[in-house]
Amino acid sequence: MGKNFGLGKFFLYLFIVTQALYMIAQLAMLVDGMSREFLSDTAKKYLPNGLTKKDKNGLPIHGYWLTTLLCSFIMFSSATLPNINSIFNQLLNLNGIIDPFTTSFIFWAFIKIREDEKKYHAEYVYIKNRRML
Repeated sequence: MGKNFGLGKFFLYLFIVTQALYMIAQLAMLVDGMSREFLSDTAKKYLPNGLTKKDKNGLPIHGYWLTTLLCSFIMFSSATLPNINSIFNQLLNLNGIIDPFTTSFIFWAFIKIREDEKKYHAEYVYIKNRRML
């Protein structure tokens, strides 16, 4: 279609914009998820009260500001790169670092909580079989 109709560059730029938006959104979601976990109920012991403030739905208000600041810092630091390929590679590198770290941290926390179930009481148990641990 690119050669016949002359739309090759259009689709290339459309893909670049779509992929960049996808990576930025994924980065924001990963940072948001981590900030929600970071600012959970147990964080009140260790963090300032202003940072753990929640709205009527239980969402961390200032956690979103923290997420916005972190994502803005990452995006503005990417703006200092010379061209779009460098920005794309920077987002790809960040995504490659953050995604496995997040997944492994959540898995590690899940295993630690499962090892000491009596200390961390939960109303809902995801895996009830103790042999799976």
